[in-house]
Order: sequence, then structure tokens, then C-alpha cells
Amino acid sequence: MWIETWAAGGYADCVVRSGARLGVLVLDTSFERVPGDIGSPETFRRAEWAGSAEKGGRAPVLFRTVPGATVARVIGRQDGGLVDLFAAHAAALAAEGATAITTSCGFMARHQTELAARIPVPFASSALCLLGALQERYGVVGVITADSTRLTAEHFTACGAVPPDVGSPHAGPPRGGPAGSVVAGMQGKPAFRAAILDQTAPLDPERIRAEVLEVGAELIRAHPEVRALLLECTNLPPYAPALAEASGLPVFDALTLCHALMSHSASLEGANIDVE
Repeated sequence: MWIETWAAGGYADCVVRSGARLGVLVLDTSFERVPGDIGSPETFRRAEWAGSAEKGGRAPVLFRTVPGATVARVIGRQDGGLVDLFAAHAAALAAEGATAITTSCGFMARHQTELAARIPVPFASSALCLLGALQERYGVVGVITADSTRLTAEHFTACGAVPPDVGSPHAGPPRGGPAGSVVAGMQGKPAFRAAILDQTAPLDPERIRAEVLEVGAELIRAHPEVRALLLECTNLPPYAPALAEASGLPVFDALTLCHALMSHSASLEGANIDVE
């Protein structure tokens, strides 16, 4: 099963399959999508994605904005109507030729099980789908999320991961074993909040980069047992290399998930990514 191979260190050797086409369901937002953001076409024009392009130049990634899927709704209300909305647009992506589908917001993890059952191609809602494998490999994983006050145990369990004791800015590892996760949120950082959560100011990559490094450092100081970092928020991968260098820890994110989906013939069973 590919998730076990990946968790054992096989990810570095993964090659995007020729002809693979990833579908990305993009939230209805107004902020700038910089290279490295899952919603930016520039992200997928880099060399590591080139192997998936077919003859004739067919793009390896299809984007589809989901009208009405706002930040306030997906991160805030998290209502059940999102399942029907995303399932309909996922079906359209599959009809256009997507061979696997993901989303531009990790908070859709809450609906992983329901959506996976309704989408006709492999589906992974969130980087949190990788967390179970990371917990097995590293033990305690630090999760950096857009808003730690909105991330619940349900988001973790729907993806087959051990949830933390949520409800505090830094949540400690669960009782009963060394594997687990601790959570830190970006909601208190002004540049990130204004650009991404509130969408009231232009996105400032340099300021957000500094804020991501601050949150990472704060998390590691509070929890030195952390052995790897996972970025739940799909807007944070542009800052992953800087975070890895500053922390000295491996950093995984939504692009890790995208590469894994496009590198394997995957199927999803329930909340878990799996391959026969």
C-alpha cells in the first residue's frame, strides 16, 4: 500500500505518473494565490510536476472554484451542505479528466468520509489525510492550522489520525501512547488573519513567512517532543522550505499530498488513503 511506503520514506522516490491529472476544488476567495499555494497554477508548472503532462501539453492540474464555499463557511460554519456542494463540483472535475481530487482548504477534512464515498476518483480532502502515517513514523507531529479554535477532533478522526486534546492554542499529545499531535494556529497573526481569514488586506508573503516561522518556533518551544511538522492550511506551503530550515524538522503539507496522489494509483476507503 502506497501510504505505508510513503511513510517509510518512499516519498522522495515518487515520480508523478504520466497522464495523471489532479483536480483541485478551490474555495471562493479573493486573496492572491502566490506560487506554492495549492490554488496557484504556477505551483504546478515546476519541474516536479512535469512528468504528468501528456503529449499535446495537457495541463496536469485542473482547477474548479466552488461558488459559495467561502472561508467563513468552510472554516467557520462547516455546515453539512458543503458535502453536496463539493461532491457536485468534484463530479464535474472527474468528467473533465481528473484522475484524483483534493481541495484548497484542509478544514474539508471533516467531510472526508462522506465525500470519498461520493466522488468517483481517489479523493483526499486535506493534508491531515497524511497525519496518521506521519504519527506512525515520527510519533508526535506538530500541526500548524489556519485557526486552531475551529479545528476539532472530528477533522482528525475523519482522516484516520489520532486527534490531540483540542481547545487550546497548543494542544498536548493524547493519552495512551507516544504517537499524537500538537496544534498551533495562525489566527492570532495579523498579516495572515487580514489576508486569508478576513480578506481585508493584500497578502504580504514576507510578513506571513515571518509569522509562520514564529508559530513554528513557539510550537516547538512548547513541545520539544515534536519530530515533524504538518501544515494543514493550503496557503502555507510557500513558506514550508523556510520553516524546515528554521526548525530543523521535516515539513509536510498539501503539496506533499498532491504529489502522493499523482504518483500512485490510489483508492480511498472511508477516512483512510489506501491502495490495493
